[in-house]
Amino acid sequence: DPFTYYVMHKPLNVECTTRRPAAAACETFPEKSSSLPRRSRKRTEAAREKQALLQQRVPIYDLIIQSGYPRVGLVGRLDAMTSGIMLFTNDNPVATFLRDPAEQDEAAPEEREMGTGEALPDKARPLEAFKEKIYVLTVLAPPHRAWGSATWNHELEAALLKEMSAPVIFSLKGLRYETDPACLLVRKGPYRLERYAPGGKSELGWCLDLQVTLREGKNQQIRRIAKRSKLIVVGLHRETFAHILHVGSVPKPGDMRHLTPGEVVTLRAAAQAGGAVR
Repeated sequence: DPFTYYVMHKPLNVECTTRRPAAAACETFPEKSSSLPRRSRKRTEAAREKQALLQQRVPIYDLIIQSGYPRVGLVGRLDAMTSGIMLFTNDNPVATFLRDPAEQDEAAPEEREMGTGEALPDKARPLEAFKEKIYVLTVLAPPHRAWGSATWNHELEAALLKEMSAPVIFSLKGLRYETDPACLLVRKGPYRLERYAPGGKSELGWCLDLQVTLREGKNQQIRRIAKRSKLIVVGLHRETFAHILHVGSVPKPGDMRHLTPGEVVTLRAAAQAGGAVR
């Protein structure tokens, strides 16, 4: 086979890029910030912490080279603070079929059993299902949210899910985008009270895990949905990509594996049915 296909369980703090932070681009800060006004001191300390975190980030292709896998293109990139399954291939028709026109990321459907890697009949796997990505989004609602106060009930939960399912409108590089409504957005697991510390002040808020399903993936889409609903993103993890690729097959962050022959046949058949392979 002239093509290469493999998946990775992308760890946190890994950039989908080949570039490292340029030293010249790094901001400089005063060695001592104690003499600054209190507000300026807080901003300076926060910016210093952010820059230190950025400098610790690792380009994803460094991991690939260290693992001995060939360097090929990635399909469906994730931001540095999102973990989960990623596909790499030099099969351009398959990549074109799976990749969204507006480019990359975020979420997919009802839980499915781990696939066997064997091709299924067309009726059992609609082509649109290959566009789906399943994410688990962990969010925390600050107390100022009307529904995040002392009590919780199903009506409040339904109102939140309806609000989060609405389209998001945003601008990027001078262009205006409107996302499609979420295909599926459900709570996964119990909600719970947890303590968090915004700006050093400890407060209680409702924390819950949501399973989000989208068939498109515009820039930072899930995070934009959470921000609009005034939620704090605690974690974001992609569990499934292209319908048949599950993070459970690469259980540890940094794990990689080649696709099985059955998975390759299934993806190429779907791409061909979708008109990407001629």
